Amino acid sequence: MSSQIRLGAIYSYVAIVVKLVVSLVYTPYMLRMMGASEYGIYSLAASIVSYLTVLDLGFGNAIVRYTSKYRAEGKVDEQAELFGTFLGLYMLIGLVSLLIGSFIVANLDSLFVKNMTELEVKRTKIVLVLMVVNIAFTFPMSIWGSIMTAYERFVFPKIVGIVKTIVNAAVMVVLLKFGYRAIAMVVVTTCLNFATLLLNLFYCKKYLGVKVRFAKVAPGFLKEVLVYSFWIFINVLMDKAYWSTGSIVLGAFSGTKAVAEYGVAFQLVSYYMLMTVATSNLVLPRFTALAVNGSDRTISDFFIKISRLQYYLCSLIIAGFIVFGKRFVILWAGSEYVNSFYIALALMIPMTVDVIYSSAVKVLQARNQMKYRSLVCLASAFMSVVLQIPAAKYGGAIGVALAIAFVFVVQVGILTVYYHKVQKLDMVSLFKNLLKQTITPALLVIVFSLFDVSAIPIWQCILLGCAFVGLFAMLSWKFVFDDYERSLVGEAALRFTNKKVF
Repeated sequence: MSSQIRLGAIYSYVAIVVKLVVSLVYTPYMLRMMGASEYGIYSLAASIVSYLTVLDLGFGNAIVRYTSKYRAEGKVDEQAELFGTFLGLYMLIGLVSLLIGSFIVANLDSLFVKNMTELEVKRTKIVLVLMVVNIAFTFPMSIWGSIMTAYERFVFPKIVGIVKTIVNAAVMVVLLKFGYRAIAMVVVTTCLNFATLLLNLFYCKKYLGVKVRFAKVAPGFLKEVLVYSFWIFINVLMDKAYWSTGSIVLGAFSGTKAVAEYGVAFQLVSYYMLMTVATSNLVLPRFTALAVNGSDRTISDFFIKISRLQYYLCSLIIAGFIVFGKRFVILWAGSEYVNSFYIALALMIPMTVDVIYSSAVKVLQARNQMKYRSLVCLASAFMSVVLQIPAAKYGGAIGVALAIAFVFVVQVGILTVYYHKVQKLDMVSLFKNLLKQTITPALLVIVFSLFDVSAIPIWQCILLGCAFVGLFAMLSWKFVFDDYERSLVGEAALRFTNKKVF
C-alpha cells in the first residue's frame, strides 16, 4: 500500500472525527444565534440547490476511472484530451445550472408565499442566488479534485478539507456573534469553496503537471462514458429524491419552522450515517475478493458475518438514542426542536436495515448486477416524493419523516425477497441472527427507560450512558458474540497492547 493511500485513509477518518466534533459543538450555537426562521431559510435553499448537483451525471466518477486507465496505459496525450472534454462538459453544465437556478429564483414566490412571510421569501432568494453561483463555479472546477483522486493524491485534499471545516466554523462563530445570519453563512461557505477549488487547480498544475487540451469528442467515447455514468446518476437522483425533497415540500406547505425541525433531525441522521458507514468501509473491502470468487454459500455466510458486525453498532446507537436522544436534542438544539427527536428516530430505524444491506450492495457490485436494485430504489424514491406532499400538508415534518420511513420499509421488503431468491443470500438466517442481537438493546431500553433522564443532572446522564454502553458490551459478549466476533475483539486488543494499530 502506497504512503498516499495509507495516509489518505488515516486523514479520511481524522476528517470524519473533526467534522463530527466541530458540528456537534458549532451547530447548537448556530441554531440559537440564527433562530428557527433563518435556519429554515438556509436549509430550504440548500435542499433546492442540492438538486442541481444531479447535473454532474456521474461524470466525476468517470474522470477517475478513465484517468486511471490512461495512466496505466501510459497515454499522456489522451489524458489531456480527456480533461479538455470533461472541462468543456462541466462548463456547459455550470451554465445550465445557472439558467435553472435563475428560473427557480424568479418563480420562488409562487412556490412558498403561502407559508412564508414576504421577508423570508426575499432572504431565501438572496441565499439561493449565492448558492447557485457557488455550484455553477464548482462544476467546472470539480475536475481537479477527480484528477487528484485518479493520481492517488489523497493527503492534500483531505488536509485542505479538515482546515476548511475548522475555518468555516470559526469564522461563522464570530459573524453570528455580530448579528450576521444565513446570508453570511452562505457567503463564507462560498468563499472557502472557491479558495479550495483554486488550491486544487494549483496543485494539479504545479505538482502533477496536468495539461488540458480541447479536442473533438469521439461519439463512441462519449457514449461509453454516458453508459458508465448512467447508474451512478440514477443513485444520485434517488438520494436527492429521498433526502432533499422533505425540506422543499415543508417549505411549500408548512413554513420555515417545520423546515428547521426537519433540518436538525437530518443533521442527527447524518451523524448516524457518518458513524455507521465509516465502520462498514473499514470492514467490507477485505471481503470483496471473496464476493467475486466464492460460492453462493460462502458469499451468503460473508454477508451475514458482516451484517452482524454492522448491526452491533447500529443497534447500540439506536437504543441509546431512544433512551437519551430527547434529552440530548433539547440540550443540543433547544426545547423548540424537540420534534426533531421523533423525526430523526422515524428516519434512523428503517435506515438501519439499509446500512446492514450495504454489504449486499458490495456483492451486487462484484457480480455487476446493480440494475435491479437501482431501479427499485429509484421507484421507491419517487414514491417517497409523492407521499411527502400530503404528509407535509397534514402532518408537518413528522408526517414527512413517516412517509419516508414507510417507503423505506416497502423498499427493504422488495430487496429482501430479491436478495434471497435471486442473489441466494440467506435472508432467513440473517434475520434470525439480527433478532437474537436485538434482544440485548431492547432489554436495555426497557430497563433504562425506568430512569427519568430529563430530570437528572447532566453528569448523571453521562454516567448512565457509560453504564448503558458497558452493559451492552458485556451482555453482547456473554450471550450474543460468536467465535469469529470474539476473535476479532481479541485480535484488536492484542494489536492495541502491542501498539500495532496500523
